[in-house]
Amino acid sequence: ENELSILRRVKHPNIIKLVEEFQNELKYFLVLEYVSNGDLLTAVNTMNKYSEHDVALMLSQIASALKYLHSLDIVHRDVKLDNILMTNYPDQSVTLKLADFGLALCLSDQTPIVAAHGDNLCGTPMYMAPEVIQNRE
Repeated sequence: ENELSILRRVKHPNIIKLVEEFQNELKYFLVLEYVSNGDLLTAVNTMNKYSEHDVALMLSQIASALKYLHSLDIVHRDVKLDNILMTNYPDQSVTLKLADFGLALCLSDQTPIVAAHGDNLCGTPMYMAPEVIQNRE
């Protein structure tokens, strides 16, 4: 439900778009926009190299998505290459879309804000900031 409520709220060119939603007695079903070229991790592993210019454009798109989310008091909490989807266009341009809001959190819904951290470590350990892991110990 949390992921669904966040996806309903966000509208940004670099965030996966919720197209439709369904529900039965047991589950929610989300229909998300089609993004044609898979995730960025696969692209990085199969592509020989990206130019500095291309990487700067990609980083700019993801930074824009994160800035937008933060303006809504939403934190993604699992930003990694697997959760960034790509579409390549015939003119060689690339659009990135931030996806997978399963761990995302709307801070304005939390009282107090410490509830955003809680006792549970969330995210992907290989992508976590060292201070997050150190505070857990």
